[in-house]
Amino acid sequence: MATLQELQLKNEGIGEEFSTADLPEQERGRITLQPGVYRFQLPPAEKMANAWVPLENQTVPDGKGGQIDGVTRFAVRFNEDCPLEIVQSPNNERNGQAFRWFCSNRERARNKDRTKVASDMDYVIAAVLGEKHLKRGDNPRYAALFTECAGKQFTATVSIGWYSNPKSDIYAVFEDEKGETSVQPVEGVHGDGKRYYARDIGTDEHGLYPTTVEHEIEVADGGEIVKYTQILWGQNDLSNFKS
Repeated sequence: MATLQELQLKNEGIGEEFSTADLPEQERGRITLQPGVYRFQLPPAEKMANAWVPLENQTVPDGKGGQIDGVTRFAVRFNEDCPLEIVQSPNNERNGQAFRWFCSNRERARNKDRTKVASDMDYVIAAVLGEKHLKRGDNPRYAALFTECAGKQFTATVSIGWYSNPKSDIYAVFEDEKGETSVQPVEGVHGDGKRYYARDIGTDEHGLYPTTVEHEIEVADGGEIVKYTQILWGQNDLSNFKS
């Protein structure tokens, strides 16, 4: 330790002047939950006021084995600014933390023949408010009911999986000249659609699933095959919603 005077700092400024108002947005920590049953508390309505996200030109199942194109749905993005608080967790290890989740009224097929459809928002509304009558695509009605859920709690079962998203740039492991490794984005190189489930990965000696897994991916580049070690972050899915 030393005083500023003892450091004898010199001006070694390089490059162009910049403003702190133009700093890149900071990466917020990823919270990946271990599988189990959790209880969550939705934020108050004022916190959700700016958390709505439009989902335009979506393709959804029609409940008859087919699909409907070009529809509009919406979602609520829960994060540190609009926290979905964990109020009860296995061994109370995650209590009080904010869980990042993207909850939409975009329906998904829930059985193999795609005749049963529901959205995550359907399940939250049912768990929190009880039986309600809705029509698919009635976005104002969905928004009004989900707003009624603000500040209330629900229970859900959390699962974990890892996905190489074919629509997103990958993050891969790189090694520098000193042999030190770092994880960096690879612009223009997308995932290959591979999914890993909990049963594929397994747990460590403490019974815990890893936050990240490595996935080998090959990409054609100018007639050559380039291999990357992609880092996949664990993603949580919620199911079995209850009041």
